[in-house]
Amino acid sequence: MTTNKMVKEADTVFVVMTDKYRISRNTRANWYFDRIHTHVTINDSQTPQSLNDCNNEIDIVSIVAANYLDSNHSDSESQYLGQYFISTATKVTFLSRRYCFAYVLDLSPSMSSVDIQRSRILMADIFTSMATSLRGLVQPFYIPGSKLLFKPDLFISIVAYIPFYDCDRHQVLSQGWKVTVETIEEFLSYILSKLSQLVAHISEIMAKYRDYEDQCEPEVMIGALFDENDNKSKYSATLLATPDISMVNMLRFGLLALQLLPDNSSTGIVIVSDGMFSLPNETTLESALTQLRHHTISCSFIQTCSSSYPYSSLGFIPYTDLMKFIATATFGAYFTCCPQSLPTHSDVNNEEIYEFNLYHRSFFAWNFQRGLFGFKADINSKSDENLTEVWHFDNPYFYSILDFGLNSNRQTRDQQIVRNKQIENTVSAQLTQVVSSRLREGYTIKSVNYNPSDDLMEVRLLLPWRHNVNILYNVSSTFNPKSVSDSEEIVPECHYEVIVEGSYNFLHDVTCAARKPIKSAYRSATIRQFWTTIKNLSDSDKHEIDLYNFTRNAWSRSIPESIKNGVPLFYMPPNSSDVVVSSKNIVHSQFAQYWKWMLDMDACAKWMHTHRINIILEHDLPLPKHLQLPNTSGRFTNIQCRQSLSSLNTLLTENSSFVLLENQSYVKLIQSSSNDNPHSFYLIRVIAQPPCVIIHLSFIGGTSGHLRCEILNELKELIKCCKFPKRHISSFNTQKSKMSQLNDLNEMNEYNKSERKFSFSYQQRHSIDDKCCVLITKPIDKILIRYERLPKNFNYILDKYWISKNNINLSNTSHNQSLTSLNMFQILSRYLDHQRWIWTPIMASNTRLSSSSFAKILIILTKIRLQQGFHFAHSDSGILNLIQEIPIKDQNNCQFSCLIQYIIFPTQTTNESKDSLSDDEKYIASESNSDAQLITECWVEPQNGITFNCNHRNKFLDGLNYKEILQSFYAIDLETISCLLTFEQTFILCQNNGIEWHNDEMTIQNNESLERLSNETPDTPTGICSPIQSVVKSERIKTVKCCYDIMSLLSKSQQAVVLLSTLFQELRPICGEDNDSVNSSDLSNEQFFDLFILKINSIHDIEIKLNQKDSHSFVSHINQRNESNAYLYKHLIHEYKKAKYNVKFRCFAKKLNNNSILITIIPATFGDLKLLIFGDEMPPKESLNVFHEINDSTNNEESFYGSLSLAIFIYRTCFSDLSEQLVYMSNNGKHCKDLYFDNTYKSQKNNSSHYPFKLLKGNDNEVDNKSKSILSIKQFCRNLQTIYWNCMTESLNKSLQFGYLVDKKDYLIEVPDTSSDNESQKQFTEAVKRAAIDCRRELLWACLLPREIAGKDIEELTLNDFEELLSLVDKITLRQYDPKLTPFTEHDISWFQSLAKTLVYKKRLFHKSFTSSDLTSNKLVFSLNSCLDCFILLDINLNASEAEICLVFKKQMTDEERQTFIDSNIECHNLVEEFVNACAYHMWSTIT
Repeated sequence: MTTNKMVKEADTVFVVMTDKYRISRNTRANWYFDRIHTHVTINDSQTPQSLNDCNNEIDIVSIVAANYLDSNHSDSESQYLGQYFISTATKVTFLSRRYCFAYVLDLSPSMSSVDIQRSRILMADIFTSMATSLRGLVQPFYIPGSKLLFKPDLFISIVAYIPFYDCDRHQVLSQGWKVTVETIEEFLSYILSKLSQLVAHISEIMAKYRDYEDQCEPEVMIGALFDENDNKSKYSATLLATPDISMVNMLRFGLLALQLLPDNSSTGIVIVSDGMFSLPNETTLESALTQLRHHTISCSFIQTCSSSYPYSSLGFIPYTDLMKFIATATFGAYFTCCPQSLPTHSDVNNEEIYEFNLYHRSFFAWNFQRGLFGFKADINSKSDENLTEVWHFDNPYFYSILDFGLNSNRQTRDQQIVRNKQIENTVSAQLTQVVSSRLREGYTIKSVNYNPSDDLMEVRLLLPWRHNVNILYNVSSTFNPKSVSDSEEIVPECHYEVIVEGSYNFLHDVTCAARKPIKSAYRSATIRQFWTTIKNLSDSDKHEIDLYNFTRNAWSRSIPESIKNGVPLFYMPPNSSDVVVSSKNIVHSQFAQYWKWMLDMDACAKWMHTHRINIILEHDLPLPKHLQLPNTSGRFTNIQCRQSLSSLNTLLTENSSFVLLENQSYVKLIQSSSNDNPHSFYLIRVIAQPPCVIIHLSFIGGTSGHLRCEILNELKELIKCCKFPKRHISSFNTQKSKMSQLNDLNEMNEYNKSERKFSFSYQQRHSIDDKCCVLITKPIDKILIRYERLPKNFNYILDKYWISKNNINLSNTSHNQSLTSLNMFQILSRYLDHQRWIWTPIMASNTRLSSSSFAKILIILTKIRLQQGFHFAHSDSGILNLIQEIPIKDQNNCQFSCLIQYIIFPTQTTNESKDSLSDDEKYIASESNSDAQLITECWVEPQNGITFNCNHRNKFLDGLNYKEILQSFYAIDLETISCLLTFEQTFILCQNNGIEWHNDEMTIQNNESLERLSNETPDTPTGICSPIQSVVKSERIKTVKCCYDIMSLLSKSQQAVVLLSTLFQELRPICGEDNDSVNSSDLSNEQFFDLFILKINSIHDIEIKLNQKDSHSFVSHINQRNESNAYLYKHLIHEYKKAKYNVKFRCFAKKLNNNSILITIIPATFGDLKLLIFGDEMPPKESLNVFHEINDSTNNEESFYGSLSLAIFIYRTCFSDLSEQLVYMSNNGKHCKDLYFDNTYKSQKNNSSHYPFKLLKGNDNEVDNKSKSILSIKQFCRNLQTIYWNCMTESLNKSLQFGYLVDKKDYLIEVPDTSSDNESQKQFTEAVKRAAIDCRRELLWACLLPREIAGKDIEELTLNDFEELLSLVDKITLRQYDPKLTPFTEHDISWFQSLAKTLVYKKRLFHKSFTSSDLTSNKLVFSLNSCLDCFILLDINLNASEAEICLVFKKQMTDEERQTFIDSNIECHNLVEEFVNACAYHMWSTIT
């Protein structure tokens, strides 16, 4: 291949910039100036074949001469090789390796109009225009003049702008999506679905608003007759943002989106709109343009509607002049339509052709000429079939500027431009410095003239100031490329002149305004802004001289000794905003005079290259006591970061040359070597709003990007390693971590300090010098949610109450400051994904938690967030904002970061109006208000991708997208708040057991509250006039009712299981039998159970009623918790798993101390215990602890005779242990070990050493060294066992009295030694003896009276047994029963002998006879089948010749008890009456 030796003049030079750091406009201009009038050779060896071959800041990839052929023609490849001459007419096109664009889709109401020229609705054209441009951008292309296939990284964010203030819908459709040819269709499909949902939501809002208009129209018409104020117009102003504000808001959305995209990229905003907006006020417009120019952000417009034409819908006319001006002023592009770009195709040789299409030229290619006339689309309008018959009407009486759109071939007549010179002067500075300052102000290079002979260069700059108004800045000077440190350098003088070109009317206004005042407010504001701009040029000249004199004047870099030693050059006196020189010395004053202007932050940002470092400071320890609980005056204490801020300032002082302003500004001189004089410097400025700190590094124009990047990275590493200052370790507990120090907030009198202090394992400050700074990638100051005051109504995101109350007109500039704040929060609330939870506790009617109780819950939530890696970012009025930045990656494995903000509000009360109170005074009234709410919310950056590499503290966030991150906090917070609220309410109920509590008040379950209650629409507060508020419920606010859930405490409590045995009886499966039905074999155990539960209730403070769901939850908890205990799982829990019936439990609570409660759970009845163990089948015989077989010889093979094992579950819940486990998100915290005690009959019989259960004994050496908490629960278990044996004895007694079946093994069981107290042991022994006597009496009585048990006859009593029975019972004579019956007792012994025969043989009463062996004593017992509690005894003693008739009772009684029994027992009267009648019959028979 031959190379053309002829030198060709370069028309366009294509260069590629590095992506390691940002290449400024000054660097680009200097690169161009250095190559003017030079020759560049392009050959095969020097031409890069890929981007990997480009290693410099700026690399030339191709040069195109005039009249070049299409680069895709293979036979024209040689024309681009050779030697080129770079002239002043050569254009340089800069390409980046990475591009970031933020598309803003305008969804204003005007977009729903019909474009009759294109025959479609504008709303339908939004997506089409965006999709067309993106499809063109993602196509790879050959850079003209080369075979380098250019495929830059393209990151896209898409925001839908909705101007309705009542619409708080999340409007970010996508952020940071890396778009390629392979993923473009997937991306567009995703955007289309999201956009469709958003449009449907807008239509709903519009429908509601139009319904409101129809309802209010008659009222407004009538009210207008009597009221001059139009209420409807006031409301309309608050509903919809005005067109000028909408324009600014779209730019703000775009700026915010770009700041969250990857750094070191070329950025741009693309607004897809119909152009129906108006010109903002001068201040707002100038501020927006300054931000765009300062960050080198281009703003492009894609117009979806046709240009102005007759019969425009409702008079909607696009503001094309404003869109063209902004696009030109920011190096953007303006499209009147989006033509379809040609996709990659193949030529005749089947080689793919990648064209440099329209969208590549408009969005990727950057050059200085773009800022002169904007991007001219060199295409034919006929490429769009819908534009073949576009209406156009020329009015010769109106001027128009050149159309930069697709219709550039249309003949238009420019308005006559007039030029006027404003300033002509010289400045002692280098040409490159002057040009650099102007470029940062938004000027662009119009033309360059260079004369090599005298080295004179003239640069003409242009600033598009306003539509049809330009400011020309012509500067000329000797172009000296030598180093500024050259001592022989001649001081350059730059001559410049400022020329304003515009219409005659504008120039007349700005020059003649003083003579003839202008009444128009808009024109007056424009004139003021113009002269401010001209004045700033004069001020900048002074700073340019100062910057240039730094290297020329020794006194500017000769640091005084005291200043070099760390004394600040300036300081700010207290209560003053004016800086003062630290010393009056002449040397100090001269040195300070040079550096004082750099204290102006705006000046540094305007004339210096600025980089930023985002830092979060660690908070001081301990935390303030009144962080979330107000003090007595109702005020909160904010987070303090004095220690970390001091360490940071010390670090910056040590790594700077001198301190410019104490704790704010530092200066570092740059030297080539230690012996050379400084040739440059950079300024370090600290903007501190602790815990957030922003550090700005400002470099002089001309500092190389590589050096800036190196210094920036070094400072980041130093800050990352910055540690807290050394302090005395003795003053701190070395075992405390940051989390344990949070417990200092809980200095409530009712909590013991020993219980509150628990240790945490992470970030322990053993040496008290931990790292005190956390670097944040994202601009935290731009996206940090700050609440300066508490919202009036938490049911809405935007504070609409404040708008309505103040009747703010959004177009009124008098409210500019408040409006700006409102709009910025509105933008953040619509950009960041958000979820707010309003936690409403469900309390018993007579209970109320204090503010300190709610504050403790908020403290635990704060601990959890800190444990998860969050850091304090802002605090004000008790509102805490904690942030965390986590890594995230997309489908292309591109790694980003995602910022999460979690906000905790102080406790709120809702049942009284507090609008007249300040934020601090609300807490004074909250103590008397029981309707409290806990409010938390989460804001997440809508970054595309999923999280990865999360550390162990926030592992629950791993693998989630930004939507799922929001919901991941709900389950944790619900568990935390529910547990703590349940504990606090239980503690109050135990403390005030006189409170009447009904369980029906707390029947709503937590797991159903989110779904059911989130749909409830809250009441609209008084004074809010917006109809949308009361109709459209925000999906971003969830009302969660936290109900009382005692089960939530069990898994976080110490457990003690006590196994006891029931009475022996016949056992068989339930077999579908009703639990409430009575089984004769269960009567003894039913009686025992009732008595046992009654005694348990008496030793607790309150009973907590459980519903059926709680009972199922408890069984599930037992199964999960005790599976690790093989013995318990085999013999008890295995049977619990088979429970298929609705087993009920009873729960009791007791206050142990000021920090702990005891919870006891037991089956509700004996029937529930049987249901729990048996179900519908028999348990295996091997489960001996559940079932003890006594006798196999039963009639039914599936029934057994034995006793059941009753498990009593006792839980000790301590607030400190509960808090620790919630913070660690684990049920395996440092709470005490679970205890198991087996006191069944079998365990006492075996008593083997390998038995896993322990017997409860009075002296247990194993727990002597344990904590008092373990001893307390063990002591409670001992007391429970004592109650058990007492109830067992008493129930045996009653069972015998009532004639229930009682096995002799029950009262022969050896009672264990359950108490170490001798007196208690004596009392218990006496009770057992009494019980044994009662059991013996009951047995003898049962054998005496007629009955059968299990089909067997009762063994007959002997005379000795009967006499033993008579010694154990109570009896009275017939005379004592009734004195009137005395005649029957006053007879001789023979009469009584004949009476006995009569009663036995003639009256046939049920009787039993007990006769002595010598026949001298005969005892006859007479009774009735219906009377089993007493009988009549006829005792005949022949030796004494005496006889006695007595009434014998079943048990011994006092006189009062006996009389009560006689009076109330009818059967006893019937027995006496029957016996007396028999005696009367016998007496009558003896008379006759």
